[in-house]
Amino acid sequence: MIIADKPAKSWTDKDLTRFEIALSNLVRRFQNLEALQKEVQAKGSGFEAQRITATEPNGKEINEVLWINEADKPLIDRLIDETLDKFELKNDDKLRKAFAARLIKKVLSHNTDDTQNDIDQAKSMRDQRQYG
Repeated sequence: MIIADKPAKSWTDKDLTRFEIALSNLVRRFQNLEALQKEVQAKGSGFEAQRITATEPNGKEINEVLWINEADKPLIDRLIDETLDKFELKNDDKLRKAFAARLIKKVLSHNTDDTQNDIDQAKSMRDQRQYG
């Protein structure tokens, strides 16, 4: 996997910033995948796990692993189809996506405060290590 397009010797400050952002995103993806895998192993079979992350305009993240019981899938699929087949949503992809985003925020919003606390703690720990 290539994170940078050119050798580090020829990097400018802008290249370094791009690299740091790309590396940070890659690390986050691996950490999310690793966390998901651990939770799947702990939960056992009969469930499908999906990690959902949504970033709000203010930078707060909503992040949670959702478990879908195999037995509940037909009911869930029916409810999704019924909702998306409503006249207002039926042929409007942009509106469907906006609906999904707002639904995710509403359903998972109870985690927003916890997530911000985690972010604040991580920043504080980083600052203590740097300025110690």
